[in-house]
Amino acid sequence: MKKKIILILAMTALLVSCGTSLPPRYSIRSWRGSNHVKGRVKLREITVDRTGGTASLEEEARGLVFMYLLKEGYSPAGEDDDEDYLVDMILREREYIAGWKTRRSLAADLCFWPGSLSVPSPSAAVMPVSASRVVCIGEASLSSSKVLGKIIRLAVRRGIKALEKNR
Repeated sequence: MKKKIILILAMTALLVSCGTSLPPRYSIRSWRGSNHVKGRVKLREITVDRTGGTASLEEEARGLVFMYLLKEGYSPAGEDDDEDYLVDMILREREYIAGWKTRRSLAADLCFWPGSLSVPSPSAAVMPVSASRVVCIGEASLSSSKVLGKIIRLAVRRGIKALEKNR
């Protein structure tokens, strides 16, 4: 009798654990947008510099930058709205050999430009209002959504911290 009960409990636990649609290692993050808007931003360009397909990485990075900007209180400007800042981000991934191992160097550069910037691309005469750079060295890749999210989050936080310090 005890064996049947244990078997039934084990089968139930197995069915319940297999019924989830998420893989065993996952993370979910959510937050509410701030009621206080610190500024309006327009995301001008996201560039991914790495070998292989980059189109999906650019789209994912664009979405992540917007989410982290919203989290920090900066809302996206519409097509007809005036923006306070223009945002550019460049993501780079390089491979190099260290001893017998292949390592990767990941970098994220984020620039906040003045919203009144009239030229299509920033020139050497116009300085960004704020800039940040995050570098990660190891075996991680930008192809990992977890790594991509972390590096973008750090770049956005540091850029906004410098932006608010320079106000």
